[in-house]
Amino acid sequence: MQKLVSSTSFGKLQYHMISAIIVNYNGGTTLSACVTSLLASTHPVRVIVSDNGSTDDSIDRLLVFFGNDERLLTRHGLFMTRHTVRAGLGNKL
Repeated sequence: MQKLVSSTSFGKLQYHMISAIIVNYNGGTTLSACVTSLLASTHPVRVIVSDNGSTDDSIDRLLVFFGNDERLLTRHGLFMTRHTVRAGLGNKL
């Protein structure tokens, strides 16, 4: 797991948001548990799951369980993950 740090302002205070990138291949319940743990953090967090062609229902489980949680992004393949990181989350890994 790699971390990206970007600044987010809430009122007058400035916090650093941590972005966790998870590379997944058939992670199933392990992936769900990992994402649950990260999203339960009291620190601002964004979770990006990069799926590398899983044949199980890993990503479907996440979408059912977490719905439209804006802190969770799912991408298919490394290229899309890199594009997401560079476009919207800063450029430091």
